[in-house]
Amino acid sequence: QKTAYEIKECDWSSDVCSSDLFFGGLGLAAWDLFLDPVMVKIGYWEWRAFSKSLPLVPALPISNTFGWLLSGMALMGILNYFLPKERRKGGLDFKLIVLLLSWNWVFQLLVNIFLFQNYGVALIGGIGFGILLIPLVYKSLLGDV
Repeated sequence: QKTAYEIKECDWSSDVCSSDLFFGGLGLAAWDLFLDPVMVKIGYWEWRAFSKSLPLVPALPISNTFGWLLSGMALMGILNYFLPKERRKGGLDFKLIVLLLSWNWVFQLLVNIFLFQNYGVALIGGIGFGILLIPLVYKSLLGDV
């Protein structure tokens, strides 16, 4: 049995890997922890009439984060269904993906801290995205992937 910090090896003969669905959805939800508060702050949209928000992120309803989790899982299911099985084995180099995700994490932290002074967003988004990213960076640096 593998832990959440281990990358799930998929049986590529199956159509959908449950870990792909879950971690893909979780990744999109974690990314949205950074995105939505910034969009609200710069006036692209606003949330009205919601009762529960994430801690330290009052501009973001918790239902939105849950919605991103479910939408992300659905998107990963659609991609797994339509992307040919042989193509799933290849694709981008894993280290490039980790580099792009790391850049996004650092950039979002810096933008929220220094440009928008969204310290709660930086903390919650940094933790949420970091929980997913740090194990990937660790595995990438060790060459274990």
